[in-house]
Amino acid sequence: MNNQGQGQEQRKKDNNSKLYLVLLLILCMSVGFAVLSTTLNITGSTSIKKNTWKVQFENIQESASNTQSGTIALATGDPTRLNFSVELALPGDFYEFTVDIANKGTIDAMLTSVNKSQLTADQQKYLTYTVSYADGNNLTVKDGLRANASKKVKVRVEYNKNLNATDLPTALDSITCNLSLVFQQADSTANY
Repeated sequence: MNNQGQGQEQRKKDNNSKLYLVLLLILCMSVGFAVLSTTLNITGSTSIKKNTWKVQFENIQESASNTQSGTIALATGDPTRLNFSVELALPGDFYEFTVDIANKGTIDAMLTSVNKSQLTADQQKYLTYTVSYADGNNLTVKDGLRANASKKVKVRVEYNKNLNATDLPTALDSITCNLSLVFQQADSTANY
């Protein structure tokens, strides 16, 4: 063979060698990748327990009064609404009742808002409207109420007795005393 034919054959062998080397390298990388590959799977099941949410008023009782004209009752068919009506005729008259705030559900509750109607400056001279726990402590945001538990609340309206003649109302004053308590599911900040 001549030198030129031998050179071509040598290049052909070199190219074939390079091709085999590249194929071998690709094969090794595929096997290496397959050896280093992992698949992770998570399989599980979850069941959700039945729960109920039911915060309401219960056990309404007149606790003290020196007037005969007071009434108190739950709104018809709605244990989350309480209505009272009282006529305070003379300075010193008062009406007081207690009611339980009961958590009849399975989820702990927490007081998130206390909104009590504000009396005008003139009304504050002759009327006191207070709402507290029966032990005298104030209702406070973050107060917790465990499932199947209750807390007794005391409501009192009083015609102030130490008045000046100028502080007395000059006409019949019909005053609306509202209280709105908002409960939500308790979180880690609830105070029990």
